[in-house]
Amino acid sequence: MERSDPPTPTARPQVATLVARSADLKGELVAFAQSPRFARPLDARLDEAADRLGFLDEATAIDTIDHFALQHRLADGSTVLERFAAQRRPPLGEDEQAMLLGWHDVVEGAFEVQGFEEDAVVLHNLLDDLVYQVHSNLGRRALGKLRTRMFVAARVVPVHPDTDAWLISGNLAAYAPSNGPQLAQLAVQTLTAHRRYGCASTTSTGRTRPWPNSTTRPLRRQHTEGPPSTNSAACPKNSATRTPSP
Repeated sequence: MERSDPPTPTARPQVATLVARSADLKGELVAFAQSPRFARPLDARLDEAADRLGFLDEATAIDTIDHFALQHRLADGSTVLERFAAQRRPPLGEDEQAMLLGWHDVVEGAFEVQGFEEDAVVLHNLLDDLVYQVHSNLGRRALGKLRTRMFVAARVVPVHPDTDAWLISGNLAAYAPSNGPQLAQLAVQTLTAHRRYGCASTTSTGRTRPWPNSTTRPLRRQHTEGPPSTNSAACPKNSATRTPSP
């Protein structure tokens, strides 16, 4: 009887290659989101993100545009990310499609810096108590200001569904260790609100997270050097618990 060869295992995507490629694709995606076809809904989101005097700082603008590109539902129920992945020419390869659509699974929160592993920073999320190995598509230099025991407020997305690596998406705000108690208070208030309203969701990577799903707005940041306001993380009562779809 002939013996069949064992199946060849599928090669896992190389994280470094994907992180480098993500820089180009993210730039294209942001340009697509800021194109005239989306001007009206994007302008509306930017107006909502401004303070009562109409001021919009750079960090809030970056995160608002990032949220709009990855998570905001357009009139037909699709996202800008989905439209970009479908309409981009030349068409994306399979790995690039998987990477892009995986960016729907945004994790937004307050993190403590635990250390570094090669080109990644190891972050402990105060909201879900999970540890994330996070890269920047700007390279290691973008993480150079971070030190162990510092805190960051950030949005991160999976580098690719077949990896355990994560990628900074949007603004990265760093805070001194002395800001830890205030950020911990923010995390507790966020968890309490989200549990009360049932706002947990499960990502495509299998992590359950008790924070806003893709229909909610990004956290509003204060226009100061301090950490985000402890009043900024509210989960709407009409939020539905759901699994983000690719």
